[in-house]
Amino acid sequence: MPPEIFPPTLQKYLDRDYSETQKPRSLSTENSIGPTKKRLIYTKEMPILNGKIIVDMTGYQTWKQWYNVTISAGIKSFYYNHPITQIQTIYRFSEEPVITAIGPLHFNISFTWEQL
Repeated sequence: MPPEIFPPTLQKYLDRDYSETQKPRSLSTENSIGPTKKRLIYTKEMPILNGKIIVDMTGYQTWKQWYNVTISAGIKSFYYNHPITQIQTIYRFSEEPVITAIGPLHFNISFTWEQL
């Protein structure tokens, strides 16, 4: 099953407010004698994208439809144009999004994705 596509109408909001970190790729083990041993668990880069978008009621409805129906409450993966490179990349949700009302008919949607 091919990945879905992130709603283009919401893409512009995330391009302004996101951060990216790396999933840890190494494991440290304490030794009884000598320095801590450190080794790679996997070699693939695993970026984690943390983002938030501020939307009005129309954007909120677009988000809810896309999240709950199109990607089955975050189960399916999806294409999103990376905010810096603009290369189409595959992501999936690693945590449930948090939706907060920030005024009359405006919402802050915060989420965390992992790059596949």
